[in-house]
Amino acid sequence: MVLEEVLTAHAESVTLSVLDLILLKEIASQATLYSITKRLIDLKLIKTKVCKVDGRRKYILPTKLGMSWLNDCSELLASTTKK
Repeated sequence: MVLEEVLTAHAESVTLSVLDLILLKEIASQATLYSITKRLIDLKLIKTKVCKVDGRRKYILPTKLGMSWLNDCSELLASTTKK
């Protein structure tokens, strides 16, 4: 669910900060969202980029591997609907 939020924001050209992601209360608690975000970074599905204006703020972006995951899911979904 968190990875989908990051990919959706990227597709819509919306800048998503770590704080924005952690404050998504409709998904899970802040602690859970933080640990999921850390895990996705460890798995190299997302990465953070420090804001040039405010060094305390970090933005979340999908990696090539994260985009590949989205492509794989899309292809799988398309193949199941063709049958």
